[in-house]
Amino acid sequence: NQYKPAQAAAETISEHPFLPDLSEQQRLQLQWDTAAALGRSVAFRDRLADAGSGPELMVIPAGGFEMGSPPDEFGHRPEEGPLHYRHIPRPFALSRCTITADEFEHYTRDTGWRWRSDLIVAKGDFPVMNIRTPDAEDYCRWLSAKTGHRYRLPTEAEWEYSCRAGTTSPFHYGDSVTCREVHFDA
Repeated sequence: NQYKPAQAAAETISEHPFLPDLSEQQRLQLQWDTAAALGRSVAFRDRLADAGSGPELMVIPAGGFEMGSPPDEFGHRPEEGPLHYRHIPRPFALSRCTITADEFEHYTRDTGWRWRSDLIVAKGDFPVMNIRTPDAEDYCRWLSAKTGHRYRLPTEAEWEYSCRAGTTSPFHYGDSVTCREVHFDA
């Protein structure tokens, strides 16, 4: 691995940097250093008490970013403004991918949670769908009990900070989205 935990992030950047000011290499180094300071790998899974593991998590370092979108950005909606600076004061971990139907199935078997009969239900490695916020919060409480670590839903600021990945464009990979970047119904 080219990122070395012994190399202190503070040598080249402040303790809580404005991520868009950092190069991609510096952002990756910051993530690596943060994970090392927490005694974790950048990507990790917590073990469940009864067998198996929780979702794959990624360490997200503390830092700052500009939240929202400017009024002239394509697709801008009024509730996305005004563009403002936000500071994420502490590192956290976020699921690398959306929780899958298989991961959620472990919860349903263990707790007896039942799907409403009128809902479409995903299977396998597809993202779990038709889950209400209280159900997602209960899933987090279940993961917390099963792993001994605190799980919760991210705040809006944490979600956007993570998804932007230090960029200032509408998408972390640029100004527009095509079927090359994501699968969607155009």
